[in-house]
Amino acid sequence: VEGAPPATRLDALFASIGHFDEQDQQVLREAGVNPNALQGVVGTLLSQPFDAKGQPIGERINEQIGVLSLKAMRRLVARGVPVVGLVAIPQRAHPTVVACRNGLVNCLVVERRVAEAMLAESDG
Repeated sequence: VEGAPPATRLDALFASIGHFDEQDQQVLREAGVNPNALQGVVGTLLSQPFDAKGQPIGERINEQIGVLSLKAMRRLVARGVPVVGLVAIPQRAHPTVVACRNGLVNCLVVERRVAEAMLAESDG
């Protein structure tokens, strides 16, 4: 639809789910995000930090770093658009579980060790 926001025109979205590592912190520092605003971060999606309830941490970070907001991703999930989380290392199992439970993604592509770690966390 011409003139519609870009997110409404997506057929699918693929994004890495992170565990808020140094690379994410660097991206946010370079965008001018105050590190004190990042308390309680569990993981990241498109370099945007989220908490244990899947809520974004920090105001307007998506605008500062120029990415689709977590709110927009949730709307895509609600509409049934595939929002695929990509995860390759077991240390990202916890943020992946949080992202799944809180509607940030509706599909996953994970390495076997990640899946095993996610299952172990769910059993606990």
